[in-house]
Formats: sequence, C-alpha cells, structure tokens
Amino acid sequence: MIYQRYILIFSSLVAEWLAPQGLGPMESSKGLVMIGEGEKLVRALFGVASCRQPAVIFVDEIDSLLSQVSQVLLYKWTRNLKKMKSVFDPWESGLHRIQWLQRKSEGEHESSRRLKTQFLIEMEGFDSGSEQILLIGATNRPQELDEAARRRLTKRLYIPLPSSEARAWIIRNLLEKDGLFKLSKEDIDTICKLTEGYSGSDMKNLVKDASMGPLREALRQGIEITKLKKEDMRPVTLQDFESALQEVRPSVSLNELGTYDEWNKQFGSLSL
Repeated sequence: MIYQRYILIFSSLVAEWLAPQGLGPMESSKGLVMIGEGEKLVRALFGVASCRQPAVIFVDEIDSLLSQVSQVLLYKWTRNLKKMKSVFDPWESGLHRIQWLQRKSEGEHESSRRLKTQFLIEMEGFDSGSEQILLIGATNRPQELDEAARRRLTKRLYIPLPSSEARAWIIRNLLEKDGLFKLSKEDIDTICKLTEGYSGSDMKNLVKDASMGPLREALRQGIEITKLKKEDMRPVTLQDFESALQEVRPSVSLNELGTYDEWNKQFGSLSL
C-alpha cells in the first residue's frame, strides 16, 4: 500500500513511467497549462485524486507552477518599464502602452501567486498520512523552486544522464516497437559512444530522426508516400544514426550538469 508522500524528480520520462507500474491512476498536469486557469483547477485536481485513491498526481515542469523567481522577474520587468517610460514620455500612445503592460504584468503575477498558494494549501491538506496519494513533480530547474514548495517535496531525487547501457536500452526499445530493429551489438556500441552526454529525451529525439532515414530514402527514390508500405521500407542502420547525430545535439550543457550536482548535494535525497 502506498501512503501519500511528495516527490521531486529531475526527469519527466522516469515520472511518466511510474503510473503503469501498479501505483494507481495518474492525474497528469502540465504546470504551464494550469497558469491562468485559477485555483479551482488545483482544488479539482486534488479532489479527483482523493476520490480515486490510491492515485498518482504527476505535475510536469513543476517549477513553472511553484517557482520562486516570479518576484525577481516582476522587479526586473518593472525596472525596465520605468526605463521605457522615460524614453516614451513624449508620446501619449507610448505611455498608454506602458500602463497597460504594467497592469497586465501585475495581474499575471497576482494570478500566479494565488495559484501557487492554493497548490501549497492543497498539499498541506493531504498531509494527514491516511491518504494514499503520491504527488510527483518533475523539473529541469530545481533551483528555481519556491522554498515552501521545496520543503513540502520531502523526497528530491536526481536522475542523472542515462548510462551507455541505458542509452542502448532506449534505442532497442523504441526501434523494436516499430519493427525496424536490425542493428548489431557493435552498431549500438558505436552509437552509445557517440551519444555521451545525451539525456533520455535527446535519445528519444535521436531515434525518431534516425527512424525517418528509410522513409526519406524511399521518397528520394520517387515512391509515393500514399503507396508506401511498412514492409517495403528497409531497417534503420548505423548510417541513419550518424546522419541524425548531425541534427540532434545534446540539450544539457556541462554547466547545467554542475548546477544540478550542486543543488543535489545541498537538497537532494539519497533514496526513497
């Protein structure tokens, strides 16, 4: 039996894998989509999860919902507006534009603050220990989380970049689904050496691009796409991956990895 707890995971792909593992129904919510929908959507989210216990609430990009940077951004935005006002003072239309932008910025900030407060209240309300609700938040920006949110997310798990073995598994798993897997072990080893520093999402995009190689070749040969059948296409080859590597680059820099390591040393959890 799973008792309610709050978990922060530095990986969306890992969090999305959890729902089919017998943990219960997953209520998935994109943080950015929720902005502007109001506090009632947050109450509804927790309410539905409560009725469907045991349940999982998964919030992707949770930093966009529970961020601490809104105050900093508002300060910078207001400061820039003041500079703009001194420039546009001679033009009445410019002043009207600035005043409208100020009202819009203040309104959006207040809406975000209310939404964040409501979410924290709902988290606090489910902290009795008797509920069977698991809240998982995924983020690539843990350092931007509000301090109150960080305290409530008691388990903070850093998922590092996939190892060579994990990248090989991703390649096999995705290609076998399409029935296009014909790569040798040597081919996969070569691809894994070339993809050092790639995230799970990067590998997924790489496989997608490589799997388009046979289709592109068929189109170059003049075959009409409406008449093209799956059995007429050749398997994905190492050359397709080498071409895809020219298009799909790693999305995580060494500087970002260092930031994650530092945050994990300060706030991360060693295990569940």
